[in-house]
Amino acid sequence: MTDGGSFQGNPSQLRSVIDHLEEIRQRASELVSTFKFSAQQYDAYPGHGDSYADQLRPQWKGNVQGVEDAGTAFAQAITGVVGAQLIMLRGLQEPQQQALDDIHSTLDHDLNNTNIPGSDGGRR
Repeated sequence: MTDGGSFQGNPSQLRSVIDHLEEIRQRASELVSTFKFSAQQYDAYPGHGDSYADQLRPQWKGNVQGVEDAGTAFAQAITGVVGAQLIMLRGLQEPQQQALDDIHSTLDHDLNNTNIPGSDGGRR
């Protein structure tokens, strides 16, 4: 997010977005599975062995496959977006963690350093 020209990352908000996207992906996958099951129940709809069935069946199968492919592609696209968001989250968390580690390391070093001018190394 930008605020006055500077970038401000919010890992908890980004995690929330990732969770919502993952939920959408899961629901899309479930929808495709439900559609496949439902479409199988109507497989006899175009009929068999007559001119009407011969004309309609290829169109029916094509339509069913098209819906399945579109739903699967949508779920895969969401999976890609989730992956990109996870990379972004790591990109926010790693520098934050490194900065905290550096701060702790510096504090530990300063507290243990006996060569600090004016310091007795913690001895009194």
